[in-house]
Amino acid sequence: MKTFYDLQEGVYDPNIHTEKFTGANLALLYSLIPELQHMSSDNLPEAISGSDIVILGHRNLLPKLREQGTTSGSLIIDLVGICEDDMRLLGDVEGLYW
Repeated sequence: MKTFYDLQEGVYDPNIHTEKFTGANLALLYSLIPELQHMSSDNLPEAISGSDIVILGHRNLLPKLREQGTTSGSLIIDLVGICEDDMRLLGDVEGLYW
């Protein structure tokens, strides 16, 4: 299988609990996304610190992202359709699929 991404920062998703994966499920997860075991973070600021790109895939993360902000010059890929006020607040936002 060929990998088409290069994760160099962190992954923050409070909906994914890698510690709950065991056995074959854990092995499959890490075989498909081996970087996840080193890149997953329980801390949003730590995960996006220094990131060039931030992908917003859950609307429920928007309040934390508003509070934390992003690194100056970071591009936010918006997969959820945030409002124009948030777009202005967060800076460089590109919306996809909405």
